[in-house]
Amino acid sequence: MATQNNMNFTAGTTGQVLTANSSTPATFQNLIMQSASVTLSSAQVKALTTTPITVVPAAGAGTVLLIVNYISKLIYGGTNAFTGGGNLDLRYNNSSGQKANYGEVAAGINSTSNQTSSSISINFSDIVYSSLENLPLVVCNTSTAWGGNAANNNQVVLLVYYFTIKI
Repeated sequence: MATQNNMNFTAGTTGQVLTANSSTPATFQNLIMQSASVTLSSAQVKALTTTPITVVPAAGAGTVLLIVNYISKLIYGGTNAFTGGGNLDLRYNNSSGQKANYGEVAAGINSTSNQTSSSISINFSDIVYSSLENLPLVVCNTSTAWGGNAANNNQVVLLVYYFTIKI
């Protein structure tokens, strides 16, 4: 189950705008930075190639979720590591949707100790924001599935910082 938290965020300078594909630009003034977290079981990590997990639900018509940072933490269960695998991708809507982060390498997930890594958001300068309207953010693996961890005692915790902007 994903959890969401709100943090007050100081408004920027007048004129800081994110242009959208409309006559009214989305603005960064008076926004609240939000965070969402989800803990993935070993079985969920292994199934990410076929079963994406929603990290942030869609925010409604006329809105886009704008990612600031994405943090993943492997909690090693102490028995055996994950093997194989690819990247933990944060994407809009589903595993074939627009990628929202640079991806996490498998080495952190395949470790035999707790590991934390971070990925910043992708520059969306060439993306039409209306194509991301009202879409959830999901975590998935678009590469080779993870195996290993026969004891099923490893977990991966994801933390996403984002803004909900109106377009």
